[in-house]
Amino acid sequence: MDYIRRNYGRNYNPAAVAITGGSMAGVNLSDISETIKAHGNTGTTAQEIDLEDGSYHTMTVTGAFTLSFTNWPSGKVGSVIVKFVNGSAHVITWPAAIAGTDPVLQASGTDFIAFWTDDDGTTIYYSQLSIT
Repeated sequence: MDYIRRNYGRNYNPAAVAITGGSMAGVNLSDISETIKAHGNTGTTAQEIDLEDGSYHTMTVTGAFTLSFTNWPSGKVGSVIVKFVNGSAHVITWPAAIAGTDPVLQASGTDFIAFWTDDDGTTIYYSQLSIT
């Protein structure tokens, strides 16, 4: 650290180092947070869970709609958590890629569902994490 400060000046801020692409190994991270992608009230508009928008999405189901997932990471495991409020108050048309039966949500209440894939979205697995 002293070498860096001597050679790059007092304005060096290790927290502001930009990292693009690539891989890191042996990294210890702390104080990590996620951006919330709030879809708001669904109405009858198709809802797209775009993994490039983050791995935590929320929506309040206020009409029947079709759900889709986009931008799964290629050749890697991708996952996302979706918070559904009043999830079965209206019909959700789930993607055909959902493995097994479609998720069962509450008509009145909150469900947290984790979705993941290890084959670029060809098969999407899910697990109910919590209901309130």
